[in-house]
Amino acid sequence: RAELRDREMSHLNMDFEHQANHHKNRKKNPPVAASACAPPNPDRGVSSYHHTHHSHHSPMGFEVNDLVDRLCSPGCRWDDELSRARDISPQSFESGKAITAILSSLARKKRMGVALSVWQWMNENGIERNVFHFNSLISVCEKVKDWEGAVKLLYDMERDGVKKNEVTFSSAISACEKSGNWRKALELLEQMKKEGITRTAIAYNAAISACEKGLNPAKALE
Repeated sequence: RAELRDREMSHLNMDFEHQANHHKNRKKNPPVAASACAPPNPDRGVSSYHHTHHSHHSPMGFEVNDLVDRLCSPGCRWDDELSRARDISPQSFESGKAITAILSSLARKKRMGVALSVWQWMNENGIERNVFHFNSLISVCEKVKDWEGAVKLLYDMERDGVKKNEVTFSSAISACEKSGNWRKALELLEQMKKEGITRTAIAYNAAISACEKGLNPAKALE
């Protein structure tokens, strides 16, 4: 049930982002440059590397999962990798779609450290963080059962003037659920109501599950 809920929230976040960026024009991007995690082989030409690493099927001009695998590899210069990817597909980084996809992939891998490095890179490179980025990082917190990190991101959103949505709260409530913090889960469910955000079945189910895990079935029945 939790895995299904995670997939639904991830798809919702992507769907919302797609709708938000629907009006922007997308151009076909040039092939990806050499990886910063491995020195280029002098016996191979640039075109050979491009043939291996560039995906003609990816709308961003590079395979997100391949990039994430390199970011997670030991000794990777993640700042170089991300900068190269942005040079390849500036539109996808400008729209926010690339970062959302990268963070979502890192969430599935439960790689909080790498996700925070990506977060830091965004700040250092002047990339504005939107609701979809926050949602994706909250999802990482959820996967590693860091409810405090998820709640802190909610405060950060308020500080930065980023409006929350149902995915934001559902992911944060799920982080509380996986940590067994039913009190905070219910607080967030109530906060959704105060902020005028629709309380979805996903949010309710996560809160109910939190009460069950917290051995408080009476609250779940409420």
